Formats: sequence, C-alpha cells, structure tokens
Amino acid sequence: MTVRRAAVAGPARALSHGALVLLSIVCVFPVLWMLASSLKGQADIASLTLIPHVPTLANYAAVFSELPILAMIANTVVMAAAVTLLQLATSVLAAYAFGRWRFRMDWLLYTLVIGTWLVPFQITMIPNYVVIAGLHWLNTLQALIVPQAASAFGVILLTQAVRAFPTALFVRPTWTAPGRGRPCGAWSCRICGRRSRPWPSCSSSAAGTNTSGRCLSRTGPRTPFFRSGCRCS
Repeated sequence: MTVRRAAVAGPARALSHGALVLLSIVCVFPVLWMLASSLKGQADIASLTLIPHVPTLANYAAVFSELPILAMIANTVVMAAAVTLLQLATSVLAAYAFGRWRFRMDWLLYTLVIGTWLVPFQITMIPNYVVIAGLHWLNTLQALIVPQAASAFGVILLTQAVRAFPTALFVRPTWTAPGRGRPCGAWSCRICGRRSRPWPSCSSSAAGTNTSGRCLSRTGPRTPFFRSGCRCS
C-alpha cells in the first residue's frame, strides 16, 4: 500500500511543481520584458525579441536628465511611509474596539466599515478634490497623505488579528489572599511577552496579613519589567 502511494505521489508532485514553475514564468515574464525594453534603442523598440540587438542606456540617461526622477522617488517614499504609519495608528485603535469591546450595534458599525471598503475610488475622487482645493492643498504631499490616513481594509485585517489573541492577554491579573478567595490588592502585571503571575505568597514575610487574611501592605521586589508584586514565570 505504501509503495503504491509513493508511486502515485511521485508524478503528482512533479506535475504540481511543473505548474508552479509555469506560473512563476508567467508572473516574471512581464518584468523581464520591461527591463529588456528599457535597454532597446528606437530601432528595436517595436521588435518582439526579448534580447535587444544593441543594448543601450540612453533611455535611462534621458529620464534622469529630462524628469526630476529622484524627487519623484523621494516623494513616493515619504508618502508611502506617512500613509503606512497613519493607517497603522488609526486601524489599531479601531481594530481593538471592534475586537475586544462589546457594545450595542457594534455589528452595524463594523458592517458600515466593511461597506466603505467596497466604495470604488471613482466615487470619492471628485469630492476629495473639492475638499483638497478648498484647503489650498493642491500640488502638496498632504493632499495625497491625509485622504488615505484611515483604511477600512486595515481595520478589517487588524480586527481579525486582535480577535485571534487570547482574551487573557487583555485582562488585568489579580491574586487572592490565602484561604479567602478575595482580591489581594489590585496588582496588575505588565505583559513582557511571557506568561506572568503575581508574587506567590501573601505572608508576613512578603506583604503581611491580618486576622482576616487580607493584605496589609504591598511591598515586594521590583523588576525592570513589572510593578511591585509581579514577576514572569
């Protein structure tokens, strides 16, 4: 039985690998054609050959001499970085609210956010231009950055990521006095990437107890990552 499965798996694996190689060639070929065309002269630009007959760098020299290509690249980098940081900041806040808070009509608000993601750019293009023109932001970087400061796709993506985390990571841990089952203080442990627990005892040597078993003081060792009374396990 095992020999038969191995005999069937061999051709199937070869077929799947061949399909992946073919798809890779289809994806990479337009990039190779673009690079090859950039090295062609005016005589070869209309030819269907991948390798130019006389490779030349005159096209690159013309671009750098006639266009402010470096300024365009710098503007692109600044815009991409600013939009990424703004979308990350706004999406994290909204994703935490949708992922961890429960309030009335939360599903409706989340549905409206998804609905804004489905609105095509052609509908919001003219209103955005009118607003930008009213703010006198034409031909500026903020005209490209501010309209993209919030992203419905980022909210949806990070909401699913927040919901994937265990709920215990978002709850402040407390510990109880011996034999009483009541909260002993309200010491909250900071999460340092590992499971955290409060200091193990509430005895006279650590914090002191009275006849009711509750803590009298909250003294204990301190660490660089935690408040008093907490440590990593």
